[in-house]
Amino acid sequence: MSRLARVVAAIGLLSVPAVAGTVPESRDSLQELSPRIRGEPRLTPPHPLCPLATKLQLATDLPTLAWAHITDGIRHWTVVSGDTYQTDHVLPLVGFRAGTRHWIRVRIESVTGQETLHPDVLRFDAAPVPPDFPVFEVTTLDPSRQDHGLTVFCAQAGTTAAAGSVVLMTDSQGQVVWYYDDPEYQPFHVIKARGGNLLLNDGLLIKEVDLWGDVHGMWYANRRLPSFRPIDATPVNVDSFHHELIELPEQEDADFLAISTELRQLPDYPIDETNLENTVAMAPVVGDVLVEFRRDGKIVRKHSLLDSLDPYRVSYDSLGGFYNGFYGVSLDWSHSNAVIIDPADGNYIVSVRHQDAIVKLERRRGKLLWILGDPRRWNSPWSETLLRPLQNLAEPFEWPFHQHAPKLIAPGRVVVFDNGNHRAIPPEPPMAPEDSWSRVVEYTIDEEQGTVRQSWSYGDGSWYSSAFGNVDVLPNTGNILVTDGARVDDEGSSFARIFELTPENPPGVVFELVLSDPDPERGWTIYRAARY
Repeated sequence: MSRLARVVAAIGLLSVPAVAGTVPESRDSLQELSPRIRGEPRLTPPHPLCPLATKLQLATDLPTLAWAHITDGIRHWTVVSGDTYQTDHVLPLVGFRAGTRHWIRVRIESVTGQETLHPDVLRFDAAPVPPDFPVFEVTTLDPSRQDHGLTVFCAQAGTTAAAGSVVLMTDSQGQVVWYYDDPEYQPFHVIKARGGNLLLNDGLLIKEVDLWGDVHGMWYANRRLPSFRPIDATPVNVDSFHHELIELPEQEDADFLAISTELRQLPDYPIDETNLENTVAMAPVVGDVLVEFRRDGKIVRKHSLLDSLDPYRVSYDSLGGFYNGFYGVSLDWSHSNAVIIDPADGNYIVSVRHQDAIVKLERRRGKLLWILGDPRRWNSPWSETLLRPLQNLAEPFEWPFHQHAPKLIAPGRVVVFDNGNHRAIPPEPPMAPEDSWSRVVEYTIDEEQGTVRQSWSYGDGSWYSSAFGNVDVLPNTGNILVTDGARVDDEGSSFARIFELTPENPPGVVFELVLSDPDPERGWTIYRAARY
């Protein structure tokens, strides 16, 4: 046994629990009874866009299963080739902490259960993160109460993706264990696909990439920019893919659900948020479109919010020019930022930020089913679908404002990131930014009675994200992963944090990771984070 192999064995690598079977003590018995590895196992060079992942390649003289036992001297984990016995193996390896040396030992097992442990140890030196990456600081960590897994998110330098972004994964202790950094592609949103790949979205182009940097599919919005067609990308007949992308279950007739946009010219349109009598003869109004499409680019169904909601209802920021760079001078009427499907009835639940409302729409026809939001400025017939608030002395009721990312905890229970911009409906004066605050809040909805009550909220008034934000309900503990994505420090630099709340009332924080930058002119934001 080599010196390095003795060191690795001494720090406990071989004691990693694996599948059934034990390693014989005698080297001679291994050679007599066990299958053999042909040649030497080797690690492939990492992809330049994601240097913290590699693949282990080996060949055996008999059909076998293969294991890679990995350690950095503190953590130990095992990767298995699968449940098919074969002679050629490729084991994708991830989980390496940046800037850390790792050791890997290879074990194989034949159909009859005979094993061989390769005598040599492979070494993988995970590269440190680049110097222009954010600073990671874990401020709270309670492993006994965490919902463990990998946290994946896009970190954006500055406040827009155009300033640069990187897709990151961190482990349960907030250490970087994977990243994808493509200077030619600046996604703002990442989700996990059914097969384990990642789906990245920059607003016009969706990419499916695996953890080793290979691209497995691309889809682009071709209505606004028909000449923009990357090689091998599939066109989808929409204007954009903004804020939301969901991969639908396999039994659905579409593969993806996204939010797109459209531009309409509307007559006699208000141009003053506080004075609706001040109008213009014709206004270019941007509305959101819910679109479901297949992998071949065919659209299965779509619904325009301008047809489902009141296109003349304006709230604060409804007359803003967010899409001016895309459509030219235009009004950002709705600015929806999330859509989910209620598994109870298959209908949409949509966060409409510039209407300060969460709405439920019938999936097949787009019919409005209910509105959760401040009732002011909702006229008939839309006002007839408003949920009535139920007051609770133990938990006073407050409406959400400019919210993000509603999620279902259980049937009728919606948790949302309430950004809290303005906290007013015009003509009531808006709350000043320096007085504003954000929170996480759960609402319980009774659709039959048309009522809503506030179940609990988390936020003491001391923190505020004017943009971005997300909540995810974690599967094992019921904890809630929160993205507080656009904070500003006392020097005016943007930073973000990801924290995990327990489900009790009041919630407790069991994990908090802060991303910042020493350069006050730069800063970092996060649109959403998810735990897998």
